[in-house]
Amino acid sequence: MGDKLEERMAEDEGGTTELAEDEANGGRGLGRFAAGVVFGALLGAGIALMFAPERGDKARHRLRRRLERLRETRPRVWVGRAA
Repeated sequence: MGDKLEERMAEDEGGTTELAEDEANGGRGLGRFAAGVVFGALLGAGIALMFAPERGDKARHRLRRRLERLRETRPRVWVGRAA
């Protein structure tokens, strides 16, 4: 175990440390991670569009109708609970 410690100390004295190498490669690692996140988001969005159950205009229309119904029923629910 003493030999490994001496080797590490010699590496530290030589200016080549694992920490310095990690810091030097950290920028690339972070860039690759960010690129992977972006790629995954784009891939997921494309798959979601392919497997969507209906067209966008129909989905928006249906959502609009549901929101209008919610607005109509909401005041009665809150009035009933306040009393």
